[in-house]
This record gives sequence, structure tokens and C-alpha cells, in this order.
Amino acid sequence: MNKTDIVVIGGYGHVGSGICMRLGELFPGKVIAAGRSLGKAQAYSERTEGRIRPLALNVQEIPSRDWFDSVKLAVMCLDQQNTAWAEACLRSGTHYVDISAKAPFLQELKKLDRKAREAGATAVCSVGLAPGLTNLLALETAVELDEATDIAISIMLGLGEKHGRAAIEWTIDSYAGAPFKLIENGQPVWKRPFTDGRKADFGSSGRRTAYRFPFSDQLTLAETIGAASVATRLCFDSRFVTASLGAAAALRLPKLLAKEGVKAKLADSFDRFSLGSDRYAVRVDTLGMKNGERVCSSALLTGRGEGEATAAAAAATSQLIYTGQPPAGVYHSEELFHLLEQKGVLQLATQDAWSNRTNRLRAKIDGAVLQRYWETWRQSDTWRTAHSQ
Repeated sequence: MNKTDIVVIGGYGHVGSGICMRLGELFPGKVIAAGRSLGKAQAYSERTEGRIRPLALNVQEIPSRDWFDSVKLAVMCLDQQNTAWAEACLRSGTHYVDISAKAPFLQELKKLDRKAREAGATAVCSVGLAPGLTNLLALETAVELDEATDIAISIMLGLGEKHGRAAIEWTIDSYAGAPFKLIENGQPVWKRPFTDGRKADFGSSGRRTAYRFPFSDQLTLAETIGAASVATRLCFDSRFVTASLGAAAALRLPKLLAKEGVKAKLADSFDRFSLGSDRYAVRVDTLGMKNGERVCSSALLTGRGEGEATAAAAAATSQLIYTGQPPAGVYHSEELFHLLEQKGVLQLATQDAWSNRTNRLRAKIDGAVLQRYWETWRQSDTWRTAHSQ
């Protein structure tokens, strides 16, 4: 059985096309852009001068085992209602990468770990900007400490970028959704979206107020890194929009957006109008102990185009899975990889778990700039007031 193909499901979409483009340059003729519309897949293939092959594929229909015989890696860029497609993929011995940001889906995907190990296949989730690079930045800051206790993640997204429809609707649904679960002081708690605003320093973008948001990394990092408290907050490059959303959340107005007609109109407005820039920034502040002192290890990642950042991270992950010999099982990105920076170039690198299987591998994550910070905190209460509640 000669498995050589890379199938990117949703490969002609906003993020998927960025993944296909990057992988197609590395593995010409091996990358397939798949989706429900064969016409769109063919049109995209033509734009790449045939470097990317087209394929009609409906993820609601599970392919036969024979379909996976030529597929070495599947990259999923579409939201799914269950893990049936991923399970079929892993059972066939085909590696699987998923950019989903939905915590319930990722929790179900992790339950396929035993089946993946039995088939000798690897699945990687928490791949993208958030979750994904947020997880890896948290790892980078945590490893500087003897013990990491509190992780505060702050994300700024630009409203001027053209996002895919699914990403827009997920953001609206998350903002208008019910209280979400996270871990605080080692215990599960529930918080309402866009509440508990806190200041974060985004470097050249200045200090901004960010609010709680249901990114899945909050639950993941409590398990993979073992921090007692993890909080992820979101703001936009427009201070006016961010403040307006925070004020609406305080008045319990977001639930009005749950109505389909209202949500559709709001999604259309985001799709049509540019309200800011395409800049993004991610700041991670991790508090813990180092040599008996309370210290804070921080990192700031900046760039342009959140969709491009997701595509770059997913493509780098896919490249390392495709070319290496990854350990079988289902993993979050921070369980297999870590970040490196050399001469201003950000790279994704394999961890020690791969050392007995393959030489250390690296893949470029284009368009992002990483900065690190270090500070000694002599009053931990100051941190807790500034970053949690």
C-alpha cells in the first residue's frame, strides 16, 4: 500500500487554500483540495496550474476503507458534528490534522487515542492560531519555570481581515452562547463570554482590554501543562467595537444574536465591511515559581492575517507529520511540538517524543514575529487581580 497523498478537506476555502498552497509548494502533485463542490475545487486547481488536484468530497458520507489506501494525511478544515470521519481515517492508518476550535469536538477526538495507536496513526488537534499557537506559546513560557501555576492568554484580532463564513458564525455563536467551562484554582468554573475585561500589552498595538472567550485552549492547557488556572481573553483592533461588545455582554444582550435571522445579518455585515486592519497579536503571560521566586514568563506573537496564521501553523504541522515518523495516538499540538526562532524566522519543531523515531524536524511558520519577556513578581496578589477573578 503506497500512501503518498495529502487530502485537505475544505481545501479551496479561506484557510484551506492557504494550507494547500504551502503544502503544494513542498509536495507538488501530492496535495488534493477536497470539498462538496467539484467546480470550486477544479477552479482552485486551475489557479494553481494543476499543482493542487481537485476532489469532490462530502464529509457527511464516510469513505470506504479502500478510499484511504493512497492517503497518507488528511487535513480537516471543516466543522463536523461528530468524530465518525476522523475515526474512519485513523482506523485506516491515515494520519489526521484538524483545525477545529470547538472544545466539545476536540474532547471527543481525544477519545480516539486508543484506536489511533492500534492502527499506528497520528491525529493532531489544537492546530491554528487559537487554539494552536496559543498552546505552543503557553508551552514556551511554562518551560522557563520550575512550576507554572497561572496562564493568561490575550488575543487581539483585526476586523479588517476577510474571514471565512464558518469562522464568523463561530465567533458570533460563541459570543452569544451560554456560560463556558474553564479551570480556575484547579476547579471547573463557568464564565459568561465577553465578561471580566482585563488589560493586556500587545506591544506596538498598545494596551487593550480583552474579555473572556470560550477558546478550547483554556481546558486543554490545564491538562497538558498542569496549570491550576488558565484564562483566554479576546479583543479586536477596534477599541470601539470591543468596548461595545463588552457593554452589550454586561447588559445580557448577546442572547439576541442567537436568533438565526439576526445572526445571518450580522455575519453578512462582517463579511462585507472592513472595520479595522488585518493585524493580530497573541500575548501569553505565565506565572509560576523559578528558583524559589514568583516570576512571570511572557511571550508576544504578532503578524498580519489570522487566517494566514492558522494556515501557516496547520501547514507546518502537516509537513512534519507527513515527512516524519510521529508517535501514534491523538495529541494536542503542544504535546508533539514546540516553537523555535532563528534569525527572525519562527519554526515549528518536534519534541523529544519523536527522538527514537526520526531526527529532529523543523518547519517554517511564515509571517509571525515572536518576542519574549521575563519579570519577577514579588506579590502574587497583583497577578491574580490583573488576570483572573
